[in-house]
Amino acid sequence: MSAEKRKSKRINISEDYFYYPRNKNKKINCKLNNISVTGACITSNEKINKEDIIYFNIRGTRDMALKSKAVWKINNQYGIQFLLDTDKEFDTISRIMNNINIKNKS
Repeated sequence: MSAEKRKSKRINISEDYFYYPRNKNKKINCKLNNISVTGACITSNEKINKEDIIYFNIRGTRDMALKSKAVWKINNQYGIQFLLDTDKEFDTISRIMNNINIKNKS
């Protein structure tokens, strides 16, 4: 078994979420399998190519669509990397991760 290469802790979720393709012309349902401050693993019946840009909807006090890039694909599961452009986006994902962590411990 290979050593874990991820730099950030992942939290298992398994909830329904959605994302938008790069042109944001439609909302696409997906299953969020796990998430970290740097990315997520999702399951989608819509094909996503490696390197495709999508906007993953993050639930919080205000929903936010984070620009993300597909970095791997296995069947209909995709690894997406968040492309955080601002400190506000990083603060938002960090806060959401903390809230999910607290919720999962309850």
